[in-house]
Amino acid sequence: MLLVLIHVLITCVVGAILFWVIDRFVRDGRLGNLLKILVVLVVWRRFCNACSLSSAWGFSAAPAAFVSLPG
Repeated sequence: MLLVLIHVLITCVVGAILFWVIDRFVRDGRLGNLLKILVVLVVWRRFCNACSLSSAWGFSAAPAAFVSLPG
């Protein structure tokens, strides 16, 4: 559980640094917004992967259609 928390924290810090870099160095507003959306999607995916590795949280990142039923 502690490793998952550390993983999520590192991912959020890296995402915040990338947001700052995009704000600071990207002059075109549309490109900046597109890059920010990309960062959000990557951070969200890494967060979901970290949560799915931890069974203590009680939920999975997999969609319901891909979860196999026992039996």
